[in-house]
Formats: sequence, C-alpha cells, structure tokens
Amino acid sequence: MSLRGFRHGDEKSFPLLVNEAYRNLERLTAERVRRMLSPPYFSPDGFFFFERRGHPVGCVGVFNLPAKSCFEIRYLAVKDAFSNLPVVERLTKSALEYSVSRRPRLLKAVTLAVQPYVEAYQRFGFKPVRRILRISWEPVKTPKKETHSRLTVDEVGEDNVDEASRVLVDGLQPYWHWWAQEQGGEEAVRKLAAEWMRQSAYLAARVNERIVGVAGVIPHPERGEASFSGVVVLPEFRMKRIGSTLMKAALVRTSQMGYRRLVVHTVAYLDALAPGAVLYLKSGGRIEAEYLHLTKESS
Repeated sequence: MSLRGFRHGDEKSFPLLVNEAYRNLERLTAERVRRMLSPPYFSPDGFFFFERRGHPVGCVGVFNLPAKSCFEIRYLAVKDAFSNLPVVERLTKSALEYSVSRRPRLLKAVTLAVQPYVEAYQRFGFKPVRRILRISWEPVKTPKKETHSRLTVDEVGEDNVDEASRVLVDGLQPYWHWWAQEQGGEEAVRKLAAEWMRQSAYLAARVNERIVGVAGVIPHPERGEASFSGVVVLPEFRMKRIGSTLMKAALVRTSQMGYRRLVVHTVAYLDALAPGAVLYLKSGGRIEAEYLHLTKESS
C-alpha cells in the first residue's frame, strides 16, 4: 500500500475511480474533468492517490479557488469506503497537510453527505457550514402558461447583458454571498456572469422594463442534459411570483432546446431549505444528492 501524487494518465483513471467509489450518487464526465484539471484551479502537487498492489483505491484533491489564498478539498473518494476507513483517514490527512503548508486564508472541504467522508473531515477539525442540494427535473414537463400583467420574460442579449449580470450579482444576497467571496468579489462574479450569459440561454424577467430577475439554461449535449443556473431575483422584488414565473420559463426553454433532463445545484441551510430549493421542489424537481460544505479555522 502506498500514497502517491498525480502523474500522467491519472486524468483518465481519476474519474473512473470517483465514479466507482460514489456509485450512482455522482458521475464525472470528460468535459467536467477537463475543466477541473486545468490551471489555475488545479495543481498536481495537491492531488493524492492511495494505491493497493499498484491499483488506485482512493483519491483526494486540493484545488485553488479564484480568491487569493483560498483552497477547496474535493473528491475524497475511496472504493468500499465503509470498510477502508484507514485509507479515508490517510487521504484526508495528506490533503490537510498540503493545504496548511499553503497558509490558507480560507480552507473548505466539499463532500457528498456520506458518513465516512463527513466524519473524516470532522475528526480533523472541519465544521459543517451549509448544504448544497442537487435537484433535477426528469423528464422536464412543460408547465402551463401564466399571465402576469406587469411582468415580461425574454432572453438576455448583448444590449442588456451588463444590466442582467449586475442583477445576478445583487440577487445573490444573502444566500450565495460566500460563493461571490470565493470567486474574488462582486466585480469578478459580474464578469463571469456576463460571460455565461453570452454563451448560454439566459432569461430576464422585467417589471416596467427594468430587469428584476434572471435564470439560465446551460446545454450539455455530451451529457444529454442541461444545467440550470437557478432563479435569482432582486431582494426587493421577491415574494411577488417573479421567481415562479422565471422557473416556468426556464422549463419551457429547456424543452424547446430538446432536453428532457435539467439539473441545478442549490444552497440549503444545515437545518432548513432556502427559498430557492423550495421553489425548485414545488415546480416538480426532486433531490438527487446532498453535499456538505465544511470549513476549518486557520491555526
């Protein structure tokens, strides 16, 4: 048995290992692996494999977040984890030692909410801070049309992408403020949002010609599904059925694009559902998996 770092060829064996270890809870596609193993997010020095008789049985990676000195431990995955707890422990310890050597301002762990992994992080001093739910619509059903006298929904175009991206940033409060900080701040997120809006189908909800909410459908033909950015509405316009109207419009757009499966990752509190999750479940989505975000105080 031995612990080793990342080497040539692991970009192919890594997703196979993760997919087997997580069974049907999560599957890594080639597209996602390419993005994940690209700089500046990826550093081969921070990726570890545990081998038995020359074959990898577990892995874990430390990734760079866009914000300076912020790191994320991800993909702690071990075959038959319940009967291989020493391997889970060894990989967690290696990832933590590497992370601490980088003197992090923020150190976060993301894991499927599965007992061996969560308990391993907690033994090393990580504390849960939030849940992320993966919710899917499958098959996507086209909802009935809804009339709203003051509200119109249309696609974001080059003429209003700047306004729409700023609405997205302002609408993240308070549920996704932590994510904006990890991405380097509000202006960094606005630029990122504008890029997404130019590349995918984003919808804008308007009240009296003012954009007050946005939602995006991102096609993934290689997976045979689309990702949903989620519904984002300005705080002062919430609880006015704007979110539900955008949700229905996004389901219609998904069907028009030819996809029968739509997937969103949405935030939840440790002991309750946030409004977005409630909206998605009421519109016919179902929870497929639950992730836990844990953080560790700098020593």
